[in-house]
Amino acid sequence: MKPTENASIDPTLKAGVRESLAAVSHRLPEDQEDLFASGTLDSTGVVEFVVALEGRFDIAFAPDEITMENFATLD
Repeated sequence: MKPTENASIDPTLKAGVRESLAAVSHRLPEDQEDLFASGTLDSTGVVEFVVALEGRFDIAFAPDEITMENFATLD
């Protein structure tokens, strides 16, 4: 079960994630939009997005957390 299925995302956090994605992809997708199918993210884009998130929020993703499933949508 994905964490977002039972929990709401803090609006400030979500806005930061959206801004980071827009900076990397140069577009702002809908929350449910598949970021890979739409061409918003590709293999290079997901790396750039992860780096942007890590820098913005002072976090680190483990390699096994960086999956298409985890980064498929903004939700």
